[in-house]
Amino acid sequence: MPKLENFAEEDRNELTDIEIEAYKEIINHILEQKPNKKGIEIIKREVATKYKLKKFPRNSDLLREVDEENYDTILPFLRIRDIRSLSGVNVISVFTAPFACRHGACIFCPGGPEWGTPMSYTGREPGAMRAISNGFDPVSQIKSRINQLQATGHNAEKLDIIVMGGTFNSNPKEYQDQFILGIYEGLNGEKSETIEEAKEKNERAKYRCIGLTIETKPDWAEKKHIHSMLSFGTTRVEIGVQTLQDEVLAYVNRGHDLNETIESFKNLRDAGLKITAHMMPGLPGTTPEIDIEDFRTLYYDSRFIPDEIKIYPTQVVENTPLAELSLRGEYKGLTNEETYRIMKEAKLMTPPFVRIKRALRDLPVPLIIDGPTWGDMRDRIQKELKEYEEAKKNCRCIRCREIGIRLYKDGLSINELGEFTKNIRSYEAGDGMEHFLSYEDENETLIGFLRLRYPSQDVFIDVLKNSAIVRELHVYGSSLPLETINSDEQYTFQHKGYGKKLLKWAEDMSAKDGYSKIAVISGVGVREYYRKFGYVLKDGYMVKNIL
Repeated sequence: MPKLENFAEEDRNELTDIEIEAYKEIINHILEQKPNKKGIEIIKREVATKYKLKKFPRNSDLLREVDEENYDTILPFLRIRDIRSLSGVNVISVFTAPFACRHGACIFCPGGPEWGTPMSYTGREPGAMRAISNGFDPVSQIKSRINQLQATGHNAEKLDIIVMGGTFNSNPKEYQDQFILGIYEGLNGEKSETIEEAKEKNERAKYRCIGLTIETKPDWAEKKHIHSMLSFGTTRVEIGVQTLQDEVLAYVNRGHDLNETIESFKNLRDAGLKITAHMMPGLPGTTPEIDIEDFRTLYYDSRFIPDEIKIYPTQVVENTPLAELSLRGEYKGLTNEETYRIMKEAKLMTPPFVRIKRALRDLPVPLIIDGPTWGDMRDRIQKELKEYEEAKKNCRCIRCREIGIRLYKDGLSINELGEFTKNIRSYEAGDGMEHFLSYEDENETLIGFLRLRYPSQDVFIDVLKNSAIVRELHVYGSSLPLETINSDEQYTFQHKGYGKKLLKWAEDMSAKDGYSKIAVISGVGVREYYRKFGYVLKDGYMVKNIL
């Protein structure tokens, strides 16, 4: 991996000669002792005391003092928050400028133009604060985040971009185009005349978009909206489901009904897009029992079944209609204990082909007027579920089974892993068939998977007619540079051939089941990977004839 770059020279000059000498001593101790995280902190403390340093050494400062020869060796020891890249990619969230929603505002929704923040955000969230400091400029947000990732020792070559800030495709079309163009220009480091030109450049850029996610609502995920999102290079849609109760949707002024949610799921699937559902237990008119049943329906009713889920228990913040209801005593939010019960039940019933991406909003506690306040809700639940392991009654969601998570967070050793073999789980969804192909060991530890769809009869995108669709291909472990072939870095399982095996499996299976071609919805920055296996770009998809 190349040494850190893009740091301003004046930042480096902030270090005194004594600090530089101390940092080099810390680096030498780490190289000699190869300590764990706790050991590194002890070394830093002892050296800081010896040299009477005025500030405690940061890992990012240490990394800047490592010579080229030792950089790759020391990086795993000094990388900040390994958890960020253990899923195989690094995520960058970019926020749009404040626009009002076309239908008005949901009663729980903070933010908006009058407050100078994107819809549904308070402006105090870390990502929103970063966006505000960059004037909501996508180029600046991208560059800032790349530098931050590199400063903390993370590889930034493969980036999963999430466009946040409300219903993106309800914003003016000219703004949408400019914003998406800015994202690619930020990654490419150069200007482009059109989005298509920028996408083509990004196929071989240093910092590649391996996935693009758009946030939207069911009423803004119709076929015409999907075509527009696909033109941006979108691979995943985060869709605000919130509840499956029509009367609740109407009461909170969502601007759509359940039928629109159902239709959006089907159309998104048939376009090959991945679906991340947002759910909000605790809305007015629901009970914990209703919320738990909503999760059961979402997971097992073939009209729904998302690929991923973000759970945002209702938290009341000021300057919202829901805050007024709460202050008048007309609404009572969930307690921490009620939220805990709902989310624990949701985790226990999550199918093994669904990933729980988030389990609470990133809100500062002082902003919460009513509703749950435990910021470590997910960790509390995980701790209790550990007690269920012997009975096999624990969370089986994708995230809890990822090999990197099990090695890093759960303390599993590589020697405890079993042999990774093929596993297939098939289920009906959106009038088509979904096949979750994976490599797992006997304890369901997941090293990689592929989502293969046999679409419904109502496919509306010409290139996908009579075609099987690969909606996702993912291999877990720490994110590696794009050209890495073999790596001995701990927690690394990318570039070991699992992606190739999964793709060949999907091709053979689709051909056997009568499909003459297979199409992959690929992030712009991953197109080169599929070209190596005979795929060609056609109408935004990577396509290969298999019969």
